[in-house]
Amino acid sequence: MICHDEVNTEYGSYYCSKCNVIFHVHCVTENECSYSIVSPEDEDEMPYESSITVLESNDAGEATKIKHFMHIHNLMLSPVVGKNENGCDGCLLPISGPFYSCSFCDFFLHKACAELPKMKDVWHHLCQKPLALISDRVFRCRECLNVCNAFAYECCGCKAKKCLQCVIALTPGAQICLKHEHPLFYYRDYNGKCNACGYTTI
Repeated sequence: MICHDEVNTEYGSYYCSKCNVIFHVHCVTENECSYSIVSPEDEDEMPYESSITVLESNDAGEATKIKHFMHIHNLMLSPVVGKNENGCDGCLLPISGPFYSCSFCDFFLHKACAELPKMKDVWHHLCQKPLALISDRVFRCRECLNVCNAFAYECCGCKAKKCLQCVIALTPGAQICLKHEHPLFYYRDYNGKCNACGYTTI
């Protein structure tokens, strides 16, 4: 069981720089099923290829024209900053901030959704296999149980699918509530009332 106590790094810890998560040594090593040993020569053989190929960039090095592996046409970085009436085809949320668009069809991606890796390791997935970015199919999210047809991450082992909103919400450091000053932690088995809406969780 992973705890949520503060980690004093002077006593040793395990840290993942890719997903910005840290664990006590005893939390990781007390159950042999919760970890596997990767030899140093195998560390570089765990590629997490980008979802995009940069075709053009501006003077600041920002990608302005990309090829995304999930879309047939090239995508252009929109010069329009702010709200757009379209939703993101990756996460289905309204578009605000920087985004890529297709000039041939109504396809839009938040810049952050376009830059998601093809493969992702997530600490909260039980079988601990990498998740692959997928699209173009209707699925039920394993976490929120919503039916969705946007981008998802699918486990390479058990084939469970998770919507982008759940993967992002369960990423350490991403769970910040505007009405609460502290980071929030995800608890799968909490039985109580939600402080925001007042409903009892199921």
